[in-house]
Amino acid sequence: MGRVLQFFGKAHDQVYAASKAGAIVVDGQNVFLCEPRPDGDLDVTFCVGTSTPFEQVGAVEFLQTPAGVAASTTFWGDYRGLRGAHDALER
Repeated sequence: MGRVLQFFGKAHDQVYAASKAGAIVVDGQNVFLCEPRPDGDLDVTFCVGTSTPFEQVGAVEFLQTPAGVAASTTFWGDYRGLRGAHDALER
């Protein structure tokens, strides 16, 4: 979880560049899909909500969130505080 910020900006910059180029229409929601691994780390997929499905643009590809039970939270503020939101979800 502590390394999320290393990758978040780069991943989202690619999505928003595709949006600015008119290739996709985003809805403004940033979505992280976090799946625990047996070694205690997380696999994190960085997503941005879109209005419609789209064809792959470079490294940016369409992904539907998985069906099923999920925990969610809304976080406002500096991303350095994201750990607290994650901890609240786990509780």
